[in-house]
Amino acid sequence: EYVVQPASDEDSADIVQIAQNEETEEAARQIERWLDCSPKSFSVAKGTDGKVVGFYVSFEPDNVDQELLSTDPLTRAWLRHLEENPIEKTERVLFLRRWLARGTGDGFSAIQGACWVDIKRVYMEMRPGLRRMYTTVNDLAAYAPVVVPLGFAPIDDAHIELGGRMYYSAILDFGGDSVDGWLRGLVKAELGVESDPF
Repeated sequence: EYVVQPASDEDSADIVQIAQNEETEEAARQIERWLDCSPKSFSVAKGTDGKVVGFYVSFEPDNVDQELLSTDPLTRAWLRHLEENPIEKTERVLFLRRWLARGTGDGFSAIQGACWVDIKRVYMEMRPGLRRMYTTVNDLAAYAPVVVPLGFAPIDDAHIELGGRMYYSAILDFGGDSVDGWLRGLVKAELGVESDPF
């Protein structure tokens, strides 16, 4: 139903429109700054008619403009957490700065589901070096039952208010064995076993 692909220049107007419709004014401005300064960080979801219905923003913090990172309240908080809880030099970090769907924002939807599947593809591409992912949601109560069993944990001192709306930060630490170890842990928990199932 939806195709997710890297954003092109032609998609920019739709990305801005979705951000302005679904975010607070202050939060939308942050999205527009990222689009202006780091357009390759954006991926878009398109329907069968080819129209943009959603997008997400993800990047490795070492690969984007450091001033942009430090002036965005959310990524600044994530950088602070990373500095206080360092990883090995060989390990990698992914910032999932935002995902939004037309009409449903960052809420549950088929569009959001398509973006999440594509993000899992990014996980696989970044293994075996990927150690952590940082992200944010508005409705923490709705998402917690879904993502806590996957290993996500809130970062209490990285919750940020933008334009009167709270943006709750969360981290997924894949562990020293990266995505492969994380997947093994999920399968073991699902099967209720102690030893590795594969």
